[in-house]
Amino acid sequence: MISGGHVSPNHFTFASILKACANLSDRHKGGQVHSLAVKLGLASVNCVGNSLISMYAKSGHVDDARKAFDVLYEKNLISYNAIVDAYAKHLDTEGAFGLLHEIENTGLGASAFTFASLLSGAASLCTVDKGEQIHSRIIKSGFESNQSICNALVSMYSRCGNINAAFQVFNKMEDWNVISWTSMITGFAKHGYAARAVGLFDQMLEAGLKPNEITYIAVLSACSHAGLISEGWKHFKEMHQQHGIVPRMEHYANISWSMPSAL
Repeated sequence: MISGGHVSPNHFTFASILKACANLSDRHKGGQVHSLAVKLGLASVNCVGNSLISMYAKSGHVDDARKAFDVLYEKNLISYNAIVDAYAKHLDTEGAFGLLHEIENTGLGASAFTFASLLSGAASLCTVDKGEQIHSRIIKSGFESNQSICNALVSMYSRCGNINAAFQVFNKMEDWNVISWTSMITGFAKHGYAARAVGLFDQMLEAGLKPNEITYIAVLSACSHAGLISEGWKHFKEMHQQHGIVPRMEHYANISWSMPSAL
């Protein structure tokens, strides 16, 4: 390493190496880099500490991520977002919520990323009460029109079973992207509203948005559960012919049931 030569690594060096370790999910190598950072007194520097949090979180070691967070001299919003996201992805909503209170008490103020991470955690655990609490905080913070947060709200309410609340959020959005439409179509399909899922898909196409692989999985699933044979085959063919999407196993699984009837 550089430390063995005449040039000493600085905090930028460590941040870059730790990012590489995180991308490779190499906990062992990351731990070695961490030890050297501690030896050189750089582990508590913001950019190094934030990279350590992300590295440990991506490799599934949330306790180590928390230790890296706790030793930081000055915690900025990036630091808080990294550890909140770590807790949320590992289904520790209590830990994530505790940090949200801390963020608010420090005066930093939560960002769109903070709220999106918290909503993802609530969705994974199907804790709609937590999701509703986060939604209230979002409104108070003035993020209710943020597209990424609205998408996360639609997904959270859908996954928690409150499809009406999901559709209310979707309807109030000022701007929709493919994630917005796909989340709502998926919600309708999973909760047995096949006609609404297919109808919303048609609206998406009319709006000029290009569906993706996930959108088509939801549409074909809706057609499958509702017994819409001709509709399902129509969308299956158009998926490749009009949108250039190569069918995957999930697409075939949602259309194979209708093959005998279609022949």
